[in-house]
Amino acid sequence: MSLKALLRSGKVARVFNCGQFLTPKLVEMVGLNGGYDGLFLDQEHVPCNTQRDIELAALAAQASGLDTFVRRPATDYASAMAPLEAGAGGILFSMIRDAGHAEEAMRWAKFAPRGMR
Repeated sequence: MSLKALLRSGKVARVFNCGQFLTPKLVEMVGLNGGYDGLFLDQEHVPCNTQRDIELAALAAQASGLDTFVRRPATDYASAMAPLEAGAGGILFSMIRDAGHAEEAMRWAKFAPRGMR
């Protein structure tokens, strides 16, 4: 069941974060044996998680049945596009200033007609 479906149904979604230890092999092992539903990739507090790291982790997560999302600051359109194009299933934008900023960030991540992706 996807993270969205779990949350919508009121169930607990178990998510893990590798932080600085992010490797595709670790994601695969934890995904297949850890009882988790998703992988949280941090690009806000762990700058060593490069775009290539995100791409490889997303592939490993998908192969082992995990949803993925990336946390990063909402700075511009490219900040939303990069992790989504790398294969992440969603984005958790940090440092949202107000409702208008949240709406703008949402448009960066969604396809038309709601978004501009």
